Formats: sequence, structure tokens, C-alpha cells
Amino acid sequence: MTGNARGRGGRDGRGFRGVGRACGIVAAWVASLAAPVAAGEAWLTSYEAAMRVAREQEKPVLTVFTGSDWCPHCRTLEEQVLHTQTFEAWAEGRVVLLMIDLPKQGISAEERAVRSRVCIRHEVRTFPSVVLIGPEGETIAAQTGYLGQSADAWIAAMDGHLEARDAAAAPAVAARDEPPMRLTSGNGTPRR
Repeated sequence: MTGNARGRGGRDGRGFRGVGRACGIVAAWVASLAAPVAAGEAWLTSYEAAMRVAREQEKPVLTVFTGSDWCPHCRTLEEQVLHTQTFEAWAEGRVVLLMIDLPKQGISAEERAVRSRVCIRHEVRTFPSVVLIGPEGETIAAQTGYLGQSADAWIAAMDGHLEARDAAAAPAVAARDEPPMRLTSGNGTPRR
């Protein structure tokens, strides 16, 4: 046997392991660079799954339409609002989070078509766009663009949309919970 008989990759057989480890470190570093624009653990990426959760929990869906690899305002919204502790605390228990990402690269034509149909359904033509969607699929409110407002100011605007929705729904809930009206004549006796 020759000096290379111990295996490929060097005298002790470990030569390629070091290369694999280095590739793993580089891959982890590259993934960490993409993390601020990728959907986090709380964010769903499937419209159907988000709508199912919204119906089960009777919550609206806060849907962010983004172009993670080409839209600088999208990345800024994510960094300055969506990835803050303030936003995460506000969203928890209040909304279902959905991120619809339409990057220029990195998704299949089929997935692009699925995500594009969601954009069309909710009339999204500008990125970033944020749409509050009710549990039955109705658009509650939409906001286009990002003007650099603080997380607190951005959240206050979303709260305003949710409060308006709740106020509009309150009379319907009250009417549903009241007992049926009985028709009476002028003297209080039931009509026939």
C-alpha cells in the first residue's frame, strides 16, 4: 500500500471532513444573512393554512406581501417593524401572521402562480403591502408601501383597523345575542 492507502482525502482519511465542516459554516452564515427577510417561526407562508387557523381561532390574518430579494422597502419594514419585540408582542394572540413572498429567484413557477393568485385576490399591486384579511377571506384593510414609521406608529395604524372592524361587528353580535322581538299591540298584548 502507498501513503494514500488510508483513504481519499489525505494521509489520515480526514481531509474532506474539514472541507465539509467549512462548507457547513459558510452555509450557516449565508442563511443568517437571509434571516431578516425570511418568514420567522410565527409566520405562516401558506394562504390556505393561515385561513384555516384564522377560522379556527376566529382571528384576522395579517398578511405581508413582500419581495425579499428585490424590494428594499420590504426589507426595511421587516427590520424596523415586523422583526421587533414590540411587533411580536402585539401580534401574539391578536392576529394570524402570513407572509407572501414573491422573490425574483428561488421559488418554482407553480409556487409563484399560487402566491400571485393571492395577490390578485386581494388586489395587491405594490410591495410591500399589508392586508388584514378576515377569517372568511374578506379584506378588512390594506396598507401599501412603507414610509419608515416606528414599530409603535405602524402598530397603532393596524390597531385602528382592527378596532374599526370590531366596532362594525359589535351591532351584529349584539343583535344575534338578543332574544327575538315579540310584536305587541299598543297596549302590550301580543299580536296575532
